[in-house]
Amino acid sequence: MPFAVLIVVAIQLALLPATNTVSRRYEAEADWVALETARDPRAAESLFRKLSTTALDEPEAPRWAQLVLGTHPELVDRVGMARAWSALR
Repeated sequence: MPFAVLIVVAIQLALLPATNTVSRRYEAEADWVALETARDPRAAESLFRKLSTTALDEPEAPRWAQLVLGTHPELVDRVGMARAWSALR
């Protein structure tokens, strides 16, 4: 039984970057829908900036950490998305 658990954990660890990539994609899409709904990119940018201090999150995490552990887009990417949305309008 311990060997089976070890195999399952190893498979989950191997799939972690792929599942986190999917999660980041959905989170980015949710951010875009929020921008489309609220139509206030300055508020979104302010929120993302505040997240870096209140959540103690790094605006740009090391690439390996984002790949393995990141389930949300980086804060700089989220701010960039708000600015891009504003530029399109």
